Amino acid sequence: MQPTGNINTSSSTISANLSDGSGSGVNAGGVNVSLDGVNVSSSCSITASSLSCGTGALADGDHNVSIDIPDNVGNHGTAALSFHIDTASIGVTGQQPAPLSWQTAAIQQIGANFQAAGIGVISAGTVQLLVDGVEVTPEASIDASGVHFIPEPFAEGNHIVRVTAWDDAGHTGQSEWNFNVDTIAPDISQETPRGNTDSGIPSISAHYVDDGSGIDTASVRVLLNGDDVTSSATVGGSDITYTPGSTLPAGVNNIQVSAADNAGNSQTSSWSVNVPAPEQQHTGTSAPGQSSRTISLVHYWQSYSPFSTSSSGSGWTITGFAASPNSYFLPWYDSRSEGGVRKSELVMANRGGGEATVSIFVGGQEKWHGNLAEGAQEIRELADTTGGPVKIVCPTGQPLDVTLRTTRGSSISEVRAIAGEDLEPVWLLPWFAPHTGNKAVSDSIFIGNAGTAEAAVDVYIGDPDLPESLKGHYSVAAGTAAIADLKDTEDGLVRVVSTNGQPLIVGEQTVRSDSFSELSAAGLSRLDSRYNFDSYDSRTESGVQGDWLLLGNGMNEEARVEINIGGRKMKDPENTGNDFFLLPKGGARELQFPDTSGSPVEVICTNCSFGQGFVAAHRVIKNQSISETMGRPSPLMSYGNLSQD
Repeated sequence: MQPTGNINTSSSTISANLSDGSGSGVNAGGVNVSLDGVNVSSSCSITASSLSCGTGALADGDHNVSIDIPDNVGNHGTAALSFHIDTASIGVTGQQPAPLSWQTAAIQQIGANFQAAGIGVISAGTVQLLVDGVEVTPEASIDASGVHFIPEPFAEGNHIVRVTAWDDAGHTGQSEWNFNVDTIAPDISQETPRGNTDSGIPSISAHYVDDGSGIDTASVRVLLNGDDVTSSATVGGSDITYTPGSTLPAGVNNIQVSAADNAGNSQTSSWSVNVPAPEQQHTGTSAPGQSSRTISLVHYWQSYSPFSTSSSGSGWTITGFAASPNSYFLPWYDSRSEGGVRKSELVMANRGGGEATVSIFVGGQEKWHGNLAEGAQEIRELADTTGGPVKIVCPTGQPLDVTLRTTRGSSISEVRAIAGEDLEPVWLLPWFAPHTGNKAVSDSIFIGNAGTAEAAVDVYIGDPDLPESLKGHYSVAAGTAAIADLKDTEDGLVRVVSTNGQPLIVGEQTVRSDSFSELSAAGLSRLDSRYNFDSYDSRTESGVQGDWLLLGNGMNEEARVEINIGGRKMKDPENTGNDFFLLPKGGARELQFPDTSGSPVEVICTNCSFGQGFVAAHRVIKNQSISETMGRPSPLMSYGNLSQD
């Protein structure tokens, strides 16, 4: 509320911020304002969040204001303020930050301007500045025109400033005001429905809360498949609910809820719900003596698994095929030149129909927002940005191709983003090499928390059942990333585990001299038993300083692996020359085959059962440049061959 303290003008404006928290809201039409016992509401501009009343000319002396504030269900709140007018006093105006304001960023300056009273002179020694009751006058810049002070960052919440000035003629002036700091965006949670729904007309809802300035309910929006349907939704102080007027179309339907607080911080949550298409059954006849079955394709990725089966209906059908996801993740982004990076670009291509809306977030902060025409590509470099995780969101639902392309020293590395639906709490990397020599100079693991709560993360190298393999524990806040630099660690398979089930995105960065390589981890449930690489060439005449296949066993038992290079089966000198390689549980091997070349390269686990597997990568050092790539899972079946047999 304003004004307070001493003012040196007879014309003032009464102002106040109004709020009912998460209640029914302020009834602006019922607000009453009295000045010195007289109702002045008719001269006020009143909304549900603020009021402003002109007073006209007032006499010198004390003045009192009372305000009565009803909400929409009849509860009343009251407030009072007083101020003193002395037109012969020193004027204190131009307060910074503005009285009653909400600050959403670092405050650059605190201060006020002075207006002299008559012929009196204000000097630096006659001014006092208090911030939250603490005198900071010695650190302030003061002259006859005003006082200014550059503060340290303020904590969230309310803060009070008081400025007092005297002159050599005995006049005084004072202003006390408050402002609020709120830099934290609202939290949106309990988004429903998610995944598959059997209801063609589901109730869409989300919960939002803001512990700072409170939710600005006028800012709340809900979009369904890109259309703003807020006008048909029920918007409350902490929840929004929308029931579509008709059946949702079959396939993936994209939902977006956004909300801002009264300070202006905004938050957006995007998710999707899949409505299965009606089953379209094959017209063939079932084999005699066999029950008819339905295959439901519950998920799809490069390894063409898994399937779930059930017994119902007649003939074969394929149902529940989900469209491409609309969010993509990378563990880290760094475009700082002092880190040795020459260029770091996010490459995004719209592979769907129609124009796509795309937003890029780094560490929970939106860094870019734009549109991609159908078939178009956007290459976006975020200047002077570092952090993680990186989240690329397409709320309009088009599938995107997203990669991170980084140029550093003499190397260029490009890694593909992971789809949001493929995030999980356990990730594996085939090898960690912290030592120097002909290998990595440094090797770092980036761990991004894509969940909504703090992630408790354990990092293992080797068999996770052995206590000595636990190399680090990290607490990673939601929407942030941690870097694991395991300096004094033996080589081996890396397993990164969120022990409280938060979805992670994990990657590895290897730096060697002025070159480097980035590698995306493999999710535990995505491990395969067969991997392909384009080629292998360790011949010295080709200029290669080193060529390795890196294998890590993610199974709970020993893995038996065969390696074929150009159609020739490799032999293991550590396994008495046998043409298979053994990997202990949780173990890893770094394999080289001198003077060998050929393509393609196949790496096959011969004893992996369904749903089990290992992880494989290929590292090449040539002309002082290092390159690492993960193996491509080998397809074991073709959808075109599905039949009743």
